[in-house]
Order: sequence, then structure tokens, then C-alpha cells
Amino acid sequence: MSAVETTVRPPATTFCGFSPLEDYALLRPHDALQEDIYRGLKATVAVARSNELILKSRLAAVEADVMTGIVLSHRREERSAVLLRSLVRRGPLVDVCGDMNSSRVLKQYIALALLLGLANRGRLSEEEASSLVEDAFLLANTRVEIIGKSLIAGKADSQLLSTLGILLDHLA
Repeated sequence: MSAVETTVRPPATTFCGFSPLEDYALLRPHDALQEDIYRGLKATVAVARSNELILKSRLAAVEADVMTGIVLSHRREERSAVLLRSLVRRGPLVDVCGDMNSSRVLKQYIALALLLGLANRGRLSEEEASSLVEDAFLLANTRVEIIGKSLIAGKADSQLLSTLGILLDHLA
């Protein structure tokens, strides 16, 4: 992965979802989750048809956050929240104006977090993954403002977890 890509282009390899999260701790190479996050971000951006986003190489930090955060819970909405918080904090996507926190970027993160929430099912077929990426992005679009407000420091997790749980139910 390069340090910076000028724009996010469609992925060269197909995103087929995430493995069950516990499997990433056992998989070699160690950056398997990082690769899946990378492919997933590229897939969500391709669905959104946004050519104004830049993908920076900050995924190792995101992977480290997720791997330490998932130990605490087996609930899918909590796992989704761990990834979402890490993506927002680390900011691997930036729009061309340099904004890491635009709603355009947040939609990508929410969609990816929802896809990770389905990880207990294992790898998806290419067709199913493609369909779920589109659905996840559409669902993210419906609740981007509520989730954005829930991510503000000091807010209770209950609203974020509740919203992610509802969206995951719709996606599953």
C-alpha cells in the first residue's frame, strides 16, 4: 500500500467481506485485516462513485485498534463501533479539501463498519459481497447525521450501538 493515492480507484482485487474477527488473530500475514479494510474502503468508495477521496496509509493503526478492541465483546454492533471509532480517529480517508470528518468520508466508514459487523458469517461470495457493499452504503447514508452526533466525544455509546444494531439487522 502506498503512503498516499491521488484518488481512490476501484479495487484491483475483489472485496469479499471480512473473515470472522477471531480468525485475523490467527492468520498470517499479520496484516490480513489491514488488507481487507483497504479493499473494503476501496469498494465502498467505488459504490459511492466518489473520485474526490484520498486514501492514506494509516491502516496499520486501524488494525491495531480493532484487534485490541474486539477482545472485549462478541456483539456485532460493538465490533462495528470499534472499527468505526478507529476509522474516524485515524482518518485513512481524506477528501480533496483535506477534511477527514466530512459526511462523505463518514458514510464510507459507517458502511465498512456495518460490513465488519457481519463478519461472523465468514467470507462472502463475490456477488453477495458486492450487493452488501451497496446496501451498507445506502444504510449508512440514512443515519450518517445520527451516527456523527453519537461519535462526538463524551456522548453515551448507547445511541451509537443502538443505531448500528438496527442497521445491521437491516443488512443481515
